[in-house]
Amino acid sequence: MVGRVVLPAGATSLRPPSSPATTRIDAGYRRHTVTMFEPESTIVCVDCGGRCHLLSHPPEDGIWEPGDIVAYRCEDCLDRWDLVLPDGDDGSDDRAW
Repeated sequence: MVGRVVLPAGATSLRPPSSPATTRIDAGYRRHTVTMFEPESTIVCVDCGGRCHLLSHPPEDGIWEPGDIVAYRCEDCLDRWDLVLPDGDDGSDDRAW
């Protein structure tokens, strides 16, 4: 009989040895995982050392992404700080910005 293979345990298989046990078909989509993070609600003012509070509201979808611009206002000197959210892939601490 063609294609009949005897396995070591004595069981037999009708599948030729060169054919895979299962066929996997790529569905055409990938699961992406995104690290969720939010900007700090307060930061230290570079000019006076006071507390700066977050002015920016979250995006409509609620997801902050690297490259988004956030604004802070210092409660002491009233300076405004516009910062770009860091990428996070460089291995540095995200809070260090």
